[in-house]
Amino acid sequence: MEYIPSQYRASADFKARFEKASHNRKSEKGGPGTGPSKHTRGTQSFQTYEGILALDKDEDEEVTPNDVFLHVHTKDHDGVTFINSRSAWFYSELVRRREEHTQATPN
Repeated sequence: MEYIPSQYRASADFKARFEKASHNRKSEKGGPGTGPSKHTRGTQSFQTYEGILALDKDEDEEVTPNDVFLHVHTKDHDGVTFINSRSAWFYSELVRRREEHTQATPN
């Protein structure tokens, strides 16, 4: 926080804003027990993630939105250990809906 002048950091206004922002970052948007909503790669575009993941795939393999979701929402990008229960639930819904869609769509 060295880029914020110390006299402003000492003000009541700054402290109130800091506490509110800190509380908001820790909130559980998916409800109690889901954990704070966090991404493991920061703010990067979907295309950036596609490019990162494409480096690990063969030329004929396509990077899917599910691949990007797993990369962003799992610890150490392992594709298994979700950062919170909301992410795990959402991914299971993605997979379930995709399976329903592919079963309902004739070849």
